[in-house]
Amino acid sequence: MQPSQNEDIPANTNCEVAGWGQTGPTKPISDVLMETTESIQFSFECKRIWETYFNSTHMICTKFNKKTGGICQGDSGGPLICNTRVQGIAAFTLKEQCDDPKHPHVFTKVRSFLQWIKNVMKG
Repeated sequence: MQPSQNEDIPANTNCEVAGWGQTGPTKPISDVLMETTESIQFSFECKRIWETYFNSTHMICTKFNKKTGGICQGDSGGPLICNTRVQGIAAFTLKEQCDDPKHPHVFTKVRSFLQWIKNVMKG
């Protein structure tokens, strides 16, 4: 399911992420699809940490812990699914330290591009 254009995901909402990327900064790329849970982070926290790299209009970020992990290098383009809806597409993590919980993971906000996606799909 797709998100509605006006839907905003509240902070602390648990969401699923999946990918074939590294399971840690020094680990190889996975040969099986991995899945875990990350939680939506407050946009102001993302902006404070990522500064000019984070734009809340087009991005969502998540918090995670080292025990359960999250996205890493090789997971770009993977889904962020919250309440059965794709809300984001994996964009970036802290280079060489994807497992540092002090740096939220960043996703492209799908709902910001819904009209464009619909227009492209129409042809």
